[in-house]
Amino acid sequence: TDKKRNFLETDELQIGLKKYDPQKDKRFSGTVKLNHIPRPKMKVCILGDKQHCDEAKQNNIEWMLNL
Repeated sequence: TDKKRNFLETDELQIGLKKYDPQKDKRFSGTVKLNHIPRPKMKVCILGDKQHCDEAKQNNIEWMLNL
């Protein structure tokens, strides 16, 4: 008998790499696909440079410019 909660669960993921400048070093590129959808109402916000934000805007995904 769990108590009903009046909020949705929020998960945040932030990755930081030491001594890595994404403007100069282009070692990492690609996409990540989840094996299954964790929640039907899950929202995603893209943090990226101008190119990634433009791509997110075209696909109707929330985005924020990372300066």
